[in-house]
Amino acid sequence: MDVLLVSAKEDYANVSYTLQQCLRTVGVDALALSLKRTRTLKPNRARIVKVEELKRYAEQSEIIQLMHSLYINLGVKNKRMFVYHGGGRYRENFKVLNKTFNPIVEKCIIQTGDLLGLGAKNEVWILPAVDTERIKPVYERQGKKIIVGHFPSSKLVKNSEGINKVMERLKKDFGDKFEYINSSSVMDWSKHIKRVSKCDIYIEACTPQLKGKRTVNKYGEWGVSGVEAAALGKVVITHFLSHKRYEKEYGKCCLKTANSLDAIEKHMRKLLTLNNDELLQIKKDTRAWVEKFHSHYAVGKRLKEIVYKI
Repeated sequence: MDVLLVSAKEDYANVSYTLQQCLRTVGVDALALSLKRTRTLKPNRARIVKVEELKRYAEQSEIIQLMHSLYINLGVKNKRMFVYHGGGRYRENFKVLNKTFNPIVEKCIIQTGDLLGLGAKNEVWILPAVDTERIKPVYERQGKKIIVGHFPSSKLVKNSEGINKVMERLKKDFGDKFEYINSSSVMDWSKHIKRVSKCDIYIEACTPQLKGKRTVNKYGEWGVSGVEAAALGKVVITHFLSHKRYEKEYGKCCLKTANSLDAIEKHMRKLLTLNNDELLQIKKDTRAWVEKFHSHYAVGKRLKEIVYKI
């Protein structure tokens, strides 16, 4: 086996499964395994195994990648080791985790832009991938009005209160042009994708304004929900503090970057003045961007050639 992706608990098994699929797309023999049952509602995830079975697979693998900054002693030697840093564990404890992983890994895979430059060894930026074969674009309008959706997994983290206030202001000038659908209801993945598919514009998140010297949301980067909406062919508005670095490393980004509520309003006012053909072109450009940089093939190629160099 070429690559073994090891998750320790909770929904990390979803990310490792996605990376497994990315690598298989480019001909790499990859397997994602997890030690603990995931609580996620997504349909696909790493296979759950006992620690003894996991160690047997580790012995057979050339490359081992530990997921989400969690160290597992697999009892193997002379293996190429990598670690994936993504999320609050590394964000809050990067100094300690660098001491743990830097001596034992070749490279560190970083998920979000805010985690770059924190001392991880030979860091490589790998943003989320989406299955563009499974998620097909839905460009058709559902009615005469433009439908704007906001479906936060966390109203606090996504700054839903601020986003809702912006949309209320816009209703005064454009109330006859759009319908705003806002819900934080948790539903299974397929139902969530269906509700996003009915939208024309999807607002993912916006970094909250400063509260004293701290912000509620420290990272300010787009996530899986944003790239899934883009794959559906939606115009996506979201925060992206690492926008400039992204365009240097990846290329032009077709998301509408909004690192403030004023920026959301500015984007919305412009979008609501477009005709149908102009709006459709933005949708198609957004879908094409996902295919080019964040499809399974694109991410698998980046992992194979830039991370592992195999």
